[in-house]
Amino acid sequence: MLMLVWVGCGKAGSPGGGLELHVRYDISTPDGGCVRVRAVPSSGQAMTEDVSLAGRPRDGGLVIGIAPLPGWTSVSLPISLHHADDCSSPAVANQRLEETFPVGLEVRRIDAVLIEGGGTAGGSAGGGATAGGGATAGGGGATAGGGTPTAGGGMPTAGGGATAGGGATAGGGMPTAGGGMPTAGGGATAGGGMMTAGGGATAGGGMMTAGGGATAGGGMMTAGGGATAGGGATAGGGATAGGGATAGGGAAGGGAPANVRTGLQLWYRADVGTVLQAATSNVTSWQDQSGNGRNATSPAGLRPALINSNSEIGGRPSIRFTGDELNFDGSFMANTAYTVFAVAGRNGTQNGNFYVSGTSMTTNANFIAGPETNTTLRLSQYNNNLDATIGAKGAGREWNVEVFWLDTATGHGIRRNGVQIATNANTTPLASWAGARLGYFEPFDIRYDGDIAEVIMFNRFLPCSERRAIELELAERWAIIIQAIPSCP
Repeated sequence: MLMLVWVGCGKAGSPGGGLELHVRYDISTPDGGCVRVRAVPSSGQAMTEDVSLAGRPRDGGLVIGIAPLPGWTSVSLPISLHHADDCSSPAVANQRLEETFPVGLEVRRIDAVLIEGGGTAGGSAGGGATAGGGATAGGGGATAGGGTPTAGGGMPTAGGGATAGGGATAGGGMPTAGGGMPTAGGGATAGGGMMTAGGGATAGGGMMTAGGGATAGGGMMTAGGGATAGGGATAGGGATAGGGATAGGGAAGGGAPANVRTGLQLWYRADVGTVLQAATSNVTSWQDQSGNGRNATSPAGLRPALINSNSEIGGRPSIRFTGDELNFDGSFMANTAYTVFAVAGRNGTQNGNFYVSGTSMTTNANFIAGPETNTTLRLSQYNNNLDATIGAKGAGREWNVEVFWLDTATGHGIRRNGVQIATNANTTPLASWAGARLGYFEPFDIRYDGDIAEVIMFNRFLPCSERRAIELELAERWAIIIQAIPSCP
């Protein structure tokens, strides 16, 4: 059956594995339209999913999970774009994919592009190879008739500006590459994986994400809410800003992660809003994209570095902590439920390698999250701990999408890369959170050794549909491979 993974829990991530369909669309109607996806199996009952585009940008994307019903082994996927919100009007763009379901628990990503007036694309995306140093990744990317090619497949990463998945460039400057579906402006070749073309090219439309938000900054940054912000900035690489300028694009323009705004209190992204010390890569301020003005600031001598193009996360930026810190106001976390998302790349294996914490040593007066040991991930309110066992870190930085929460009705929980790994029944909230910061665990004078790409905080417990949409968006934005479509719970 088909599941809109950003709308409801459905049954994505079922024991049979499945397909993760990423649909990039561009329609002429300013507000409205519909995407129809049909799953026609080699034998058995066909399924149909109609997705209204009402209230969404006319140039965006969707993510749909497809889990096989009993007896399904292969499936034809006719996909169409319509002007009417209920898909009742004639199709203005079509694509058909032919797919076999993966074996076991694997979830394989496939891509489709529907551009009104851009011709009809055929065939499916190829298979998830990794390209570097100018090599060509993937295969099987068919070229649209007079329109847009599809390329790559899986979540490949092309290095050094290589062309992923066949590398055909469509007329009008809209190639897709590397399974990450970036759009390169002005005919530039998209730079692989999940980053937009560098060299100052303006990304037109950006990549789709599980909330279908509008594109901000230039490239893959999702603004949401239909707003377009920071026009023309280069996403992923970005220019190194000097003289206190903002690197990595403009503000997120009133958007929200996966279009989830209610309760959004704080939102930091390494690809937007990093203010640098003059003529250096040192971050003096990390601008809050939630609209609440909770900018994180760093004292002189303790400023982390902006890594403009980090190949570990598809060439996108990250903020590197090597004895540094960024301070912010975390008072909104007191006496409430919460949900915290982090995209972090730990480098060190020392005990207490937390990437977010505060100053207090009083029970339930300090929010702490990150690796407690090399094999333990911890959510703590100080002396009120929840620990999850994780695998030992190997060589290099280890990147993960991690989620920490408190539901005042059921207790605390931890998720990692789409999988729930720990819960408890302790419903006690934080009484306060003084000295909130990234990169420094002051009670034991331990500095975080690693990178951070994104941090999101809500002052409420997010239900499955919202949490999963954000997890998928983060995994896609930062080129982090998750082994299954995030499940409920």
